[in-house]
Amino acid sequence: MTERAGQSFWEWLFTDVDTGFKGFEVVSGGCFTSRNSSCVHSPGWPDVYSAGERCDIHVEKVGYAEVEAFYAAGFRGVDGLWVDGQLYSGTGDGLQGLRLGAGTALSWETSVALDALDISRMGDQSNAGFSICLAGAQYMLLSCCCALAIFN
Repeated sequence: MTERAGQSFWEWLFTDVDTGFKGFEVVSGGCFTSRNSSCVHSPGWPDVYSAGERCDIHVEKVGYAEVEAFYAAGFRGVDGLWVDGQLYSGTGDGLQGLRLGAGTALSWETSVALDALDISRMGDQSNAGFSICLAGAQYMLLSCCCALAIFN
């Protein structure tokens, strides 16, 4: 097996290395990125989100949404992550595996006035907010390797 800096090929393939794969850019607001900008998180993540938050995110490269965690209460049809005009709230059903093209606009928005009823509906969602990564370059490489192994 091929080795790179003491790692097997498979370890290298799945290690968080700087591949130049920049997935997200936070254009405005308190959202932030991690893992060489291949993941994006709601403000304050992993703490519960606050009222009146908004941030705009730009997808830099084509990839697929890999949802690590997601909970948005969807209060008053506002709280949640908007992806090209489509609102994802609750547990983000439909977001996992969603193809995100370069230039896709994401926007995290929460209601300006969370009242006591809204907060009680959130319950003990200690992970309220989101953490999403963009599956891309390394996964596409793996698919090619597997296809070559199968058809050779």
